[in-house]
This record gives sequence, C-alpha cells and structure tokens, in this order.
Amino acid sequence: MTTLMSYRYAWLADRFGLGVTASFAFERYATTVTAFKEVSPGQLVSYKGTRELQLLDFIVLQTASVALGRVQPWVALGGGLGMGRFSSPEAMYAPGESRPTMLVVQAAAGVAVNVTGPTDVELRIEHTRPIRAPRFDTETGARLHLFQGRIAARLGVQYRF
Repeated sequence: MTTLMSYRYAWLADRFGLGVTASFAFERYATTVTAFKEVSPGQLVSYKGTRELQLLDFIVLQTASVALGRVQPWVALGGGLGMGRFSSPEAMYAPGESRPTMLVVQAAAGVAVNVTGPTDVELRIEHTRPIRAPRFDTETGARLHLFQGRIAARLGVQYRF
C-alpha cells in the first residue's frame, strides 16, 4: 500500500511540470511455517508460526511531467529512509529477527490519465534500492540478503486539490 502527496511547483509553457512527491509505502509478506520448541530436555513439539517480511519506506522524489491532453506521463527520482523487519520462529533463521533502518533511493515512472474533473487513474512502476543493504547472519553461519532492491507496479486513483 502506498500513499502519495505531490506538489507541482513549476509549470512551463503550459505543458511541462516540475514537482515534489512524498511517498509513504508499506509492504508485508507472510507465510505459515512449522517450527519446533523444546518443552523438556530432548523433547520437541511442533507448532504453526509465521515467517514475515515487512518493508516501510518514506521517500521524497523530484518529479518531471508532460501534459498531453488527458494523459500525463512522468518520471521521478529521489531518496529517503527505509525500515525493514524480518521474523521467523524457524530454527534455521535463528536468532529469528532483524529490524534494519536503511537509506534508500528510488526511480519511478508512470502515466496518469484524467478520468473526470480533478480525478486521475495512475499506473506507476518503482524501483527502490537500499544504498547499503544490510545482511542477516543466522546462528548457523548462513548469510541472507533479505532487504535488496525491489520493483513494484502500482495502480491507483488520485484526486487533485
């Protein structure tokens, strides 16, 4: 889920726009897994747990757009702060949790199509990448790269005030 707030600060030749956008994005991926806990020495009992990956980004983007009638293609580039969370009760992922805070950069492009009045439908493609992706080291010595770059396609509705 993404919430965007944009402000166009320059309009050149009634066709080219420059602006700034604040993007708040949250993604959550989860799956049910079987884990084990020791109830007494040497006795393991299985239970259902959740392996989860969450990503939260706050990014400020410089935008450039061109008005072509009801269609407005645009590009954007910016950076900000990303927070991640990985957790799992599975023994192979012990210690079981990671909560990094990262500097991220994002490149995005899209097209907004005016539906009626101040309402647009927009399709956007984003590539978000941490500047230095943290590594998750397990107790068994495995090194996992959980918080790498990612690409998202988003479809939304925007209302211009």
